[in-house]
Amino acid sequence: SFLDPSRFDLEPAALTLGVILHERGKLEEADQVLTRVLDVREAGFGLRNRELAANLIALAELRIDQGRVPEAVSMFEEALEIVEEIFGPGHFMASETRLELSRSYSLLGDWQAAFDYALQAELDAGEHLRMMLTGLSERVALRYATTRPSGLDQILSLLVEHPEAEAIRAGFDALIRSRALVLDEMADR
Repeated sequence: SFLDPSRFDLEPAALTLGVILHERGKLEEADQVLTRVLDVREAGFGLRNRELAANLIALAELRIDQGRVPEAVSMFEEALEIVEEIFGPGHFMASETRLELSRSYSLLGDWQAAFDYALQAELDAGEHLRMMLTGLSERVALRYATTRPSGLDQILSLLVEHPEAEAIRAGFDALIRSRALVLDEMADR
């Protein structure tokens, strides 16, 4: 069977199938596949690894579309915990998960948590970018800067809705630092 617990080799394909079903709007089928893959991973591996985090993220994104945001938040938080254990807090996957948490908390109406996660995602992604820039050519550095995870859009959107003085300072500080990263690195060369 496709999702037989003894067939660990099929799990990546099953995860991909679940994501594709979700993208095509087949939420019920995606839920069945992604939930089964998660059950198999948790039962079979018993490990907190990157694949488990990716499965939790995919299932949490599905939960958002199903309107089950509180469940999504707990899945994103568990995935973030796993990613930070494995790769550390500055990893791009941690930043992407923080952005998803920010969006989820925004949907729940928790402005402060949404802002805090978006700001931390931006700060960590900026630090990751700073580290990456040292080994990249100018052209590649500029391209990478445009594709990295960024919390700036989320931060600015939240500030428009809730213009609080301290948050405005922190948000615009993140914006200025983000824009200056590549230019500062190029100037140092």
